[in-house]
Amino acid sequence: MPTSAEKELSDRIAREFAAELRQRLGDSVHKIILFGSRARGLFTEGEEFKFVVTVDHKDREIDGQILDFEGEYLDRYDLLFSSQVMTEDIWEIEQRGMWGGAIKMEGIRL
Repeated sequence: MPTSAEKELSDRIAREFAAELRQRLGDSVHKIILFGSRARGLFTEGEEFKFVVTVDHKDREIDGQILDFEGEYLDRYDLLFSSQVMTEDIWEIEQRGMWGGAIKMEGIRL
């Protein structure tokens, strides 16, 4: 279980990631949702940050930009960042299943 200082740092890094990703990709980003153990506040040291990122359209260019961005954060914090990138339409469908439904319930929209 993380300390309150570790939780605060984790929350700050997640908010920073979301803000910088939005700044970089602009209006093409609709939602950024932190999920998993970081969202639940039950992470262990070095555990990755997991996000759902919904976008206008999904293509190799968007995927590449987000992957490069995650690499910058890996270099900056020595932590893994992984994003499940999808359109709003696909996210609507995913929320009906177990994985998306769990994220809908426990995820934190940033």
